[in-house]
Amino acid sequence: MKRIAVFLICVCLMRQAGIAQTRDSINVLVEKDAKTFMGSKAAVGASIGIYLDGHIYTYNYGSVSKDASQLPSIHTLYGIASITKTFTGLLLAKAVEENKVKLDDDIRKYLEGDYPNLEYKGQPIRLFHLISHVSRLPMWLSDRAEKPGYTRDDFYHDLHHVKIDTLPGVKFQYSNAAAQLLGYILEKVYRQPLEELLRDKITGPLQMRDTRIVLAGSQKEHTAKGYTNTGVYDPNEYNYMQGAGGLKSTVSDLLKYMVYQMNENDPAVALSHKESWGFDMGGGNHYSCALNWQVITTAPGRHRISQDGDLANCSGVVTFCPETKAGIVVLTNTDNIDAVSRLAEDILKALAPTMY
Repeated sequence: MKRIAVFLICVCLMRQAGIAQTRDSINVLVEKDAKTFMGSKAAVGASIGIYLDGHIYTYNYGSVSKDASQLPSIHTLYGIASITKTFTGLLLAKAVEENKVKLDDDIRKYLEGDYPNLEYKGQPIRLFHLISHVSRLPMWLSDRAEKPGYTRDDFYHDLHHVKIDTLPGVKFQYSNAAAQLLGYILEKVYRQPLEELLRDKITGPLQMRDTRIVLAGSQKEHTAKGYTNTGVYDPNEYNYMQGAGGLKSTVSDLLKYMVYQMNENDPAVALSHKESWGFDMGGGNHYSCALNWQVITTAPGRHRISQDGDLANCSGVVTFCPETKAGIVVLTNTDNIDAVSRLAEDILKALAPTMY
C-alpha cells in the first residue's frame, strides 16, 4: 500500500472545543483504518480529506490506474456520482433566494409542451420533490436511459410516458431521472448550460477549479480510471447524467465545498439543509432528507449531514457536522460504496465522536 505524506494547512476558522487532536494521533488513526480498507482490496486508489479543529489533512493511497503504479494526489479527479445532486440542490436553493423560482412550483411551469401525466389526483410534482426523492419519477425513465447515445430529446420523449402511481411528496422513491430533470429546468430558468451555471454560482466563487462535468484535455490526464470487478470505465461515461451524477472533482475541491456547506448563516446553504421529509429513527435521532443532503439530528442543535455517490467507475462520500466543524471526504475509483461509507464512519467516530 502506498501513502503520500500528510498535507496540512491552517484555515482561518475558530477551533471547536472537544475535538482537538494532535497531528500524529490523526495520522496513526487514519493510517490504521486506511490500511485495513486498502488491504481488503476495496479500492484501486483512494483520496481522503479531513477537516478537524480548524485544519485540513489529506491522504492518498493506491493507484490512479491498474496499468501504472501512480499514487493519487489532492488534485486527482474522480467521478463523484450522486454527490453531484447536492450541487443541483444548492443551485435550486440559490434560485429560490434570487426569486427565480419557488420550491413548491409545479415543475410543468418550466416544461415545454403538455404533461398531464406529471400529477396524481390533481397534485403535481413540485420542484423540491425532484431533489428529495419523493417525486415518484422512476430511477430511470426507460431501459435505454442508461445506454450510450441517450439524448435530452430522448429524455423528454420518455418523460411524456411516465405514470405517477401515488401522491408526489409522500413516498420515497430514489430517482436519478428527477435530479437530471431539475438540472434541465435550472438551465432553462437561468438560460445557461448547467456547466456554466455551476461555475458561476458554486465552483467559481469557491475556487473549485477542477470540478466539472465535461473534462478539459489537461484534466483528463489527472483523472483516475474507474473500476468494477468486471471492467474499467471511462471517467466521462456518465456525463449525460449532468445534475444527477455527472460531476468529477478532487478531494481538494470537495474539502472547500464541505467547509462552505458548514456555514449555515448562508441562506442558500441553510435552505439546502432544510428538511423536505423525515422520520424519527428512535434513540433520540431524527432523519431528514433535505435538498439531497441526508441529515441525521443526533441531539438538539446538532446534526450530521452526508451524501454518498456510487457508479460503476467510482464511490465516494462527504459527511460533516456544521456545529462541531468536523467532516470527511473519501473518493475512490472503485464501485464499493459500502466499504467507503464504513471507512468514513470509522474515522469520524474516532476523530469526532460527538457527531454520533
